Amino acid sequence: MVDWGAFFAEYSTVIIFYAAVILLIFIYRKKFDFEAKFIAILRTKVGLKLMDKLGTKYREFFRIMGYLAIGAGIIGLITISILILNQLISLIFFPKPGTGIALLIPGVKIPGSPVFVPLWYGIITIFVIATVHEFSHGVLARVYNLKVKASGIVFFGPIIGAFVEPDEKKLLKQSDVCQYSVFAAGPFSNIVLAIVVFIIWVLLLPPTAPVIANSDGLFQGSAIYDNFLESEGVIISGINASLPAGKAGLRDGLIVTEINNKEIKTYEDFTFQLWRARPGETVTVKANNTLYHVNTIAHPSNDQLPYVGVNSLTSSYVFIDGVEGTMKETCYNVIIWFEGLFFWIWALSLAIGLINLLPLGPVDGGRIFQLMARNLTGDQKKGDKLWKRVSWFYVVVLVLTLLLSYGRNLLNAW
Repeated sequence: MVDWGAFFAEYSTVIIFYAAVILLIFIYRKKFDFEAKFIAILRTKVGLKLMDKLGTKYREFFRIMGYLAIGAGIIGLITISILILNQLISLIFFPKPGTGIALLIPGVKIPGSPVFVPLWYGIITIFVIATVHEFSHGVLARVYNLKVKASGIVFFGPIIGAFVEPDEKKLLKQSDVCQYSVFAAGPFSNIVLAIVVFIIWVLLLPPTAPVIANSDGLFQGSAIYDNFLESEGVIISGINASLPAGKAGLRDGLIVTEINNKEIKTYEDFTFQLWRARPGETVTVKANNTLYHVNTIAHPSNDQLPYVGVNSLTSSYVFIDGVEGTMKETCYNVIIWFEGLFFWIWALSLAIGLINLLPLGPVDGGRIFQLMARNLTGDQKKGDKLWKRVSWFYVVVLVLTLLLSYGRNLLNAW
């Protein structure tokens, strides 16, 4: 039975936001053009002068970028086509929980989806990605002296995006290089955006996620900001009740702060102090201010080392003195927020850029493949016939992949 109170508590902001968007579109509906009943298009002239300036003043630079976009676009088209097909084959013959492709609605936890994008991260990220994508189409159009008739905002239901509208009839009369450049510009710019954001994310805003290490000593994650946080110990998880740690009463989520009266703050501290003991000896572990006496056994991969059955460790961090409740805490929270935004721009920009290169009908990859098919067959009708067959093939592949992804994830959840 649905707990409507909990549902509205969790989704109140999401419901209000999407309802407000729909209401605004309805109020100003005369300014919008509507397609397929749920796509609302607001045409403007915003950004056209900048597209024209960049496309004419820096024509040679962007022409070269267009050539790079062609190469990257064709490689990306082949790569994503193989990956999606391989994903379907894997789901059929080698299914694993949480695998597949996912639909995303910012702020909404879709049943069966392994991915959830917070509302504001999702809305801002999608708008940034769409703006960069469409703006790039416009700049490359101006490089080849093609008129860009309009730009603007598009709503797919309540989901915001952006668009530019080159002169389509003139574009189709241009050389293959021109068409390839314009079509590939959007996905290529998304991939470039992902790379740039990743570099900024790593160099200027190093991720502050806790350092995670498994029992083999393999690290996952990055260092924290020493100006804000300090480690108070390590969080243990993956405890097996039949192994020493579990038998001693340790459980997932406890924070270990001492081993044999020695302070523990990092993964290295934990392993160093543990490995000072010999297999069979008892170590005293302090976790959450409680002492646990753990009888060690020989490590499965090295009988000279002790083993207690803790499969993973996560550093637990707290604010250093003088941070909490001050401007420093606000700065830290702002950094964390932008860190999250950069992550989603990187992840979704790369994903959307590649998905756009699928050889599907009207998307950029589809248009690139249509041109390729005409050139490969040497005949427009034969090329278009091949393009339609491949497009429908990948429509079926995508639908089956989605159905299998969500079906298996839902079954595993139940």
